[in-house]
Amino acid sequence: MFRTIRTRFALSLAVTAIAAMSVVPAYAAPADGPQAPKPAPAQPSVVFQPDLRVNTTGQRWVRSSDHATVHRFKVSNIGAAGSGAIALKGVCQFTDPNEDLFNKTVMTKVIGGLQPDQSTFVDVACPLSTNILQDARLTAGTQNDLDTSNNTAIMPL
Repeated sequence: MFRTIRTRFALSLAVTAIAAMSVVPAYAAPADGPQAPKPAPAQPSVVFQPDLRVNTTGQRWVRSSDHATVHRFKVSNIGAAGSGAIALKGVCQFTDPNEDLFNKTVMTKVIGGLQPDQSTFVDVACPLSTNILQDARLTAGTQNDLDTSNNTAIMPL
């Protein structure tokens, strides 16, 4: 009989010790305070972004089929990352006989992205008009562009 009581006492003592060990560490170390571990300092992260640049090529010609003046532009990704889709907008600027300046959007389209140091050529065709053509411009844009100040180029006549 004493043997059974002794075994039960030993088992209950072991269960109590295990339960105490699982609860005590949670209360033993404070979450904050002088003994709390310090968080690791934030490491500066380098983020690579695309950067589109639009340049004029100086090439201009008259298309024989409709007598439109076609201007050629070069769109380059000078950034360190590939760009996503690129939105393009081509505008021709005219003056009417009253010398009022007005814009005519002649092209809006989306092209595939460019990898770093990759370029493509885009033509903007300004239609034949009774108004005087002043210039053509191309604007390109992509998501997360590093520098948007170089995303438009103007080719004057």
